[in-house]
Amino acid sequence: MITKLADAGKRLVEGVVQAWGRFPLAMVSALGVMVTLLVVIESGSNSDWVWQRVAMAAALGVPLGVFLVVAGESRDWTRGKLAALQAIGLGLVVAYWAMLPAKLEAVPESFWIRTAMLFLALHLAVAVGAKHRSHEAFWTFNWNLFSRYWVGVLYAVIFFAGLALALTSAVKLFDFTVEGERYGQLWVLITFGFHPLWLLAGVPKVRADEQAEAEPPRVLRVSAGGVLLPLVAVYLAILYPYAVKIALTRVWPDGWVAVPVIGLAVIGLLAVLLVQPLARAGLWWAEWFAGRWFGRLLVPMAVLLALAVSVRVGDYGLTESRYAGYVLAGWLAAMGLYFGTGGAAKRSLRVIPLSLLGVVVFLLAGPWSLFAVAERSQLARFDRLLAKYGLVEHGVARPKAQTLSLKEFSDLRSVIDYLHKRHQSAGLYARLDPWLKIYSARRDARWGFGSEALGWLQIASLGDDGSGSEWFWFYAPPCDLAGFKRADYGSIGYGARSPSSVGGLGLNLRLSSNDAGLEMESTDGDWKPVAEINAALKNYTAKLKTKTDANTALIAGEVVLKSGERRRIVLLHVEGRVYSGGQKLQLQRVDFLVLAP
Repeated sequence: MITKLADAGKRLVEGVVQAWGRFPLAMVSALGVMVTLLVVIESGSNSDWVWQRVAMAAALGVPLGVFLVVAGESRDWTRGKLAALQAIGLGLVVAYWAMLPAKLEAVPESFWIRTAMLFLALHLAVAVGAKHRSHEAFWTFNWNLFSRYWVGVLYAVIFFAGLALALTSAVKLFDFTVEGERYGQLWVLITFGFHPLWLLAGVPKVRADEQAEAEPPRVLRVSAGGVLLPLVAVYLAILYPYAVKIALTRVWPDGWVAVPVIGLAVIGLLAVLLVQPLARAGLWWAEWFAGRWFGRLLVPMAVLLALAVSVRVGDYGLTESRYAGYVLAGWLAAMGLYFGTGGAAKRSLRVIPLSLLGVVVFLLAGPWSLFAVAERSQLARFDRLLAKYGLVEHGVARPKAQTLSLKEFSDLRSVIDYLHKRHQSAGLYARLDPWLKIYSARRDARWGFGSEALGWLQIASLGDDGSGSEWFWFYAPPCDLAGFKRADYGSIGYGARSPSSVGGLGLNLRLSSNDAGLEMESTDGDWKPVAEINAALKNYTAKLKTKTDANTALIAGEVVLKSGERRRIVLLHVEGRVYSGGQKLQLQRVDFLVLAP
């Protein structure tokens, strides 16, 4: 027993030394991610962007470091050339860190999508970067890497669960205190300490792989034949009858069908990757699936995916996901034709990750990228909507008081929010320039940007919700706080008796009477209506009901406190329902400011 433990410890030490020797950039990067995340957790501040930028750049260095090593080793490069590659990789990581925005909280959503695509591209590069002399060598290398990664994940989960339970038991039994962040730090130690070390210590050398016997592991028969193929059959049994239904009814497919089509593609192509060695070995069902039929069955599903995406594009224009759906449909059709027109022995598995890497790189940058195409499409849609509602003059948005249906209001607001949050679009800001010149701080707002822009454009909404009542909704333009020393924000929703005191006031929504409105708690404990606000609300909803131009100017009212001080209540957002032919109003939510002069 002691001898076996000593041998295991010796192998562990040798693996650690080998990992540091072969993959210095990847190991240093993993260590950098681990240390920086430990610091962030210890500081308790998620806004410590200096450390988080270091963690992001270091995380990029892990797959980059592995790619450079396996690419160089497979081409018999000298140690000097490999060391130079690592130095170049380190320079790229540092350059990426230097280009990261100073505050990641302010970046558009497209930044995170682009980052995820970059990481995906680097992982695909690891799969295809080495120079292999045979199909079997390519498959064996990637199978060993794939299986070792997921075995490492399993070990990491077991280690974390076991150690976390042990720590909790010690706390309970010995009655001492452990801060909650210690569990997060334990997870970081295992995820970015143990797992990369385990994975990199077992990355095979490509030359050694090519000399090894490429015998398919027995687990493939269970994982592919017993799990993946039945799942493929289930998806096909759902999607093909649905395709027949579309052909018979001539009704365009539901956009949601893209989800099971992509699921079928992922599971099916993974099965093709896994069972090809079995097909080459002559196993009939593997040859039948990987060599012909799955590819042939995939092509019609690619067409179905393109049609489903077209439904959404026709209504709402291109976004990143819809443009990617078109490109993915084309790639799936190409893969289907490639694998469906010949035997498995004639087809190279390298085509799948290599072509997918090409697709990711194609979509990542340039005027044809996901982000450029989607932004152009949505800006064109925004221009069409502005023109439709008469809200544009010389290419710039101009206010025009009017009431839209809920759908029209939602469409206009959603395209503004999309261009703002997803792209921080300069084109959008140019069109809204008059508003942003007055309220320049709103450009930094993460939420409510579209609604407040519509408030400036004097757009309100009213529409039937299918229950015999009609919803109304509007945002007033941002309030000019000049002349006020203090502004307290409050919000009251349906069912709330009163919020916590806002600006020294107790405020309440009255929801049941015909003159529903806003009440203030008086000095004697009674609730009294804020007359100016409620009169303005009644006038506002009357205009909504008659579909005349709604007045979206700020609804405001003055109140006097017991001390004699005055407060100004300004409603920013009003939402509710109109019943009984406009005779009854029920507020659902108001957002407001309490201003102190």
